[in-house]
Amino acid sequence: MLTAVDCTGGTCTPSPAYMAGYLGAYLLMYGLVIGVSVWICVRVARKAGYSPWLGVLGVIPVVSLVALLVFAFKEWPVEAEVRALRGRLLTAQALAGTGDPRGRLAGPGPGPGVGFGDPRFSSAPTVPLYTGPVTPAPAPPGGAWQPPQPPPPQRW
Repeated sequence: MLTAVDCTGGTCTPSPAYMAGYLGAYLLMYGLVIGVSVWICVRVARKAGYSPWLGVLGVIPVVSLVALLVFAFKEWPVEAEVRALRGRLLTAQALAGTGDPRGRLAGPGPGPGVGFGDPRFSSAPTVPLYTGPVTPAPAPPGGAWQPPQPPPPQRW
């Protein structure tokens, strides 16, 4: 009969089969925890724009602290890209003379602290509503001036 612990002669020692099973379960759980930790660190490093190898460094005890400090206080590549794109957007807005990046507002956009914030995110329509097809008026004969015609009634 197999026993987990042999208590003969006044001392109790675990059997080799028990120790092998315990060690196997311990290594399996340790491997799962390390694998999930590496996977999470690699995904975070990749989303931040860093090399996935920075995520692998996250499981080495002393190196992980240094890597975490570098990761926390250094400018991320994603932040540098956003800063560059915002600079290009501001340059384009300055050249176009409008504060609206899509150019849908008439005139310069509001400055900081004016109105209810950024007009791009308001619920008010910024483009005219569709009123139907527009047909140009026929040219007057002989080039004589005529007053403009009223718009046709809208049909809903």
